[in-house]
Amino acid sequence: MKIKVNTGIEETSGEIIALRDFANLLKLKIIYMNTARQITLQTVSVNRPGLILSGFDDYFARSRVQVLGNAEMYYLYQMTDENRRAALKKLFKTEVPCIIISRGLEPCKDMLDLAKEYDTPVLQSNAITSEVVNDIINFLNDFLAPKTRIHGTLLDIDGIGVLLTGISGVGKSETALELIHRGHMLVADDAVELKVIKDTIQGSSPDKIQDFIELRGVGFINVRNMYGVAGILRKTNVDLVIELVEYEKSHDYERSDAPMRTFNVLGVEIPKLIVPVIMGRNLAIIVEVAAKNFRLKQMGYDANEELIERMHRD
Repeated sequence: MKIKVNTGIEETSGEIIALRDFANLLKLKIIYMNTARQITLQTVSVNRPGLILSGFDDYFARSRVQVLGNAEMYYLYQMTDENRRAALKKLFKTEVPCIIISRGLEPCKDMLDLAKEYDTPVLQSNAITSEVVNDIINFLNDFLAPKTRIHGTLLDIDGIGVLLTGISGVGKSETALELIHRGHMLVADDAVELKVIKDTIQGSSPDKIQDFIELRGVGFINVRNMYGVAGILRKTNVDLVIELVEYEKSHDYERSDAPMRTFNVLGVEIPKLIVPVIMGRNLAIIVEVAAKNFRLKQMGYDANEELIERMHRD
């Protein structure tokens, strides 16, 4: 029977991570540390190398992290010394990123010798194989997600991720501080890191400026120290973009019947509102109301539609 098989080479680019960081994030024990002390991760997929160990290597996903579970290890241990070394050599010579052994199983001497010969990291997990695979896939989906960084301020307002954009000095940070004071949470100020996670944009703060917000005339403040952990959120999905713009009397700003604009981030369209900044206008209240109104629309209620319906009842 003829079948169609994708034998194309997987991704050739990737992201580099220190092996110790990789191990710590996934709670793995390093059995053998390669000389580079880092690995290149290229794909979100994980491979269990049972086929290549059994001799079938026509199509092998060499760019994937390799996980050996109870079945693979039992298969290796019941082989003769000569056959076991030959099977493992087929795996190691493909130069995979790393090999992870689950269930706390110990690697055999041949495996350690070949790890040193081919300079391939070997790690160990005490978790069952399915948990190890799931944890790695979740990590890789986040680590390898398409990323960008933009100027803005990101907050969580009653569960709605709101990204404030606009030119420097328009009032993003001041608005954010008032919202934090009202019980909402800061995710990032000034620089916002955005990534695509399953067709959704997720935002976070660069590590070096996390928890900080800058106020002109005051300087930097640490929101976590001032408002406690309740004022900070590590990351959130970006549900709504609100652009703050300087008010121009000649500009005809949109009213209730205008179609919703969108803001494109890495190919994902996010609903966007434009809010003019006017002297004496409480921007924090407006942003808070806009977020709550957006949530109501998501739940199926639109105040504009209800008002129009009332006007046409008579």
